[in-house]
Amino acid sequence: MEQPLVENDDLLNCAICLHTFTDPKTAFANCAHVFCASCLHDYVAEGNDKCPICCNVGLKVSTAQEVFSLPQHTVIQSRIEQLYRPQEEPQQRIMCGCDRSEEAVRYCPVCDENLCSTCVQEHSSNRIQAKHHAQLVSDVKRDADQSLTSDTLTKCVVHNSRAATFCCLSCRVSMCNDCFGNHTGHKMELLCNFDSAACLQTVNKRIEQLSQQHTTVERNLSQARAELAAVDAQFEKCRSELEAHFGAIEAFVAEQRREKLVALSKAYGARAKTLKATISSLEVVQLTCKSTTTQPLSATLGPRLMTVDGLVEHTLQVATQHVLPVNARFSFELGQTAQTTVKQLDVGRVVDSDINNNSVHAPLPALLVPQVASQRPKVAVVGWKLDKNPRGVCFTPTNTLIVAQYSNNSLVECSLDGSVVRPFASTGQVDGPWSVEVNHSGEVVVKDQTPRVLFIDLQTEQLVRSLSISDGVELSSCAIYNRTIMVINNYNNKIVVWDMANNKLVDAFGADWVGHRMHIDCSFGTAVDQVRKRLIFTSWDKHQVFVFDAQNGHHLHTLGSTTSGGAAHHQFHYPFGVTVHQQTGDILIADQVNSRLSVWTCDGSWKQNISLSKQPLCLALNEDATALAITTGTGVNVLAYPIEARQPIPLE
Repeated sequence: MEQPLVENDDLLNCAICLHTFTDPKTAFANCAHVFCASCLHDYVAEGNDKCPICCNVGLKVSTAQEVFSLPQHTVIQSRIEQLYRPQEEPQQRIMCGCDRSEEAVRYCPVCDENLCSTCVQEHSSNRIQAKHHAQLVSDVKRDADQSLTSDTLTKCVVHNSRAATFCCLSCRVSMCNDCFGNHTGHKMELLCNFDSAACLQTVNKRIEQLSQQHTTVERNLSQARAELAAVDAQFEKCRSELEAHFGAIEAFVAEQRREKLVALSKAYGARAKTLKATISSLEVVQLTCKSTTTQPLSATLGPRLMTVDGLVEHTLQVATQHVLPVNARFSFELGQTAQTTVKQLDVGRVVDSDINNNSVHAPLPALLVPQVASQRPKVAVVGWKLDKNPRGVCFTPTNTLIVAQYSNNSLVECSLDGSVVRPFASTGQVDGPWSVEVNHSGEVVVKDQTPRVLFIDLQTEQLVRSLSISDGVELSSCAIYNRTIMVINNYNNKIVVWDMANNKLVDAFGADWVGHRMHIDCSFGTAVDQVRKRLIFTSWDKHQVFVFDAQNGHHLHTLGSTTSGGAAHHQFHYPFGVTVHQQTGDILIADQVNSRLSVWTCDGSWKQNISLSKQPLCLALNEDATALAITTGTGVNVLAYPIEARQPIPLE
């Protein structure tokens, strides 16, 4: 590759190519002119034997190829190397990752961080990080433009960009400092103290076991595939036979259907003709009876109907030709003659008479009565939209609703028809309200996203008091029982029992171990059965609902047959809200992902599921259990209770 021309230094430029020398050589004996080796090769190959500058003869080589074997002009080559030597870039400073913008003096390979002098002191004072071996920056290989890194560092299985600090021996995974809290109760070990040789031996042993299992699985898989092929062949044979069999049945049924329909049409036509004739006769009788109000009864109906008894007998004879409901009553108007007859005769079939209103009522016999199927009552649903993410809901003593609006940090009071009575509480009072309840003192108890429980007067909307829950991280919902309040702490998966009068912790229950049957994992719904003294909590992540004794905290029932979620009638898929029918003890659960309302008895038995058009969140029953409120995240719905519906109930 040709190099650019060097300005103001002709001694370094070739006279043939006019560029800086490349492998400078002298090829003529009678002069000291220097040329590029490649330029001399081409020049001699063209048959030239004179110097291109001074034209002197005396070529040192006989062929063009011998030019490359000539010695290099070392003086000119050295000068060229000095001029074109690349300048060393200034060494880049390695900065600490903190906000002080100081130069790093050490590097921690475990934390994968550069440390300034101040950070080194903080790093050494930490109980866990003190065991890390921070190295001097000068002793560590550094990247050109980035912080010091190590490609051989073990990374966290969750945060792939972070270096692992611990190893969970129970889960057999590596993790960073942020993931340490997710393995509470597990056997942990620092990676710097981890026995890699023993681990490698265990891994190799495990690989050998998996290899054996893989061989067994492949053998079983081959057998299963062969059996599947045989089953498929048998299935196709059976399917073809069934299709032929049912084809013959369908043809027979179609023929029978056609014949029966023809016969039914003939029978209906004859019966309809008879009924129409009878209806016409009854209409004539009806008009004749009404005409007696202006004409004497004997002149209208003849001598046979001179008595009321005869009139009723005639009416019954005509009516027996019809199919009428049981206990139906036939009414007719009486003329002047009939009134006198009623006064003088003992009428056997007349059971009720009103002479002053000129009317007589007689019962008809029980004839052929068609059975009318009872219709189920319609479900009364009132729904309205709320665009501020409605969550918790409760009824007030005046049968209005208090709805917690999570997105705009406020509460709102609504009537049962959806109209807003008033905005209740404001951003300054609540912060992300989650659950809401009205106690016996007429106070609205609110649990928001802060570690506290608020008591707001229902009438004045003033904050009466607040309870600060110690260790109250990730509190979700609460429920009141006697003088205590039960608060769910999703940070440690415990139920905190707090004395409202003395503002102190009374008890806490629930298991720390994830696999324990009483481990309440991420609960969003609470309810109290005041009559039976029971506490009910939903477990969102375990897909179950727990029932505890409110007096001693003993576990009574677990609702839901699986911890992995399901759609069967006795299973849940992320249960959210819960409420209790205080009279019957029935437990109503918002089965969120299954979009249904699940009803269980107080003894832990499944009762029924009610399908909904949207996923329910929180629930509330009014005091007399005649109305059920459901929030969906986009609206509020009020249903008449109890609910009897076969189709999914539409919700807002």
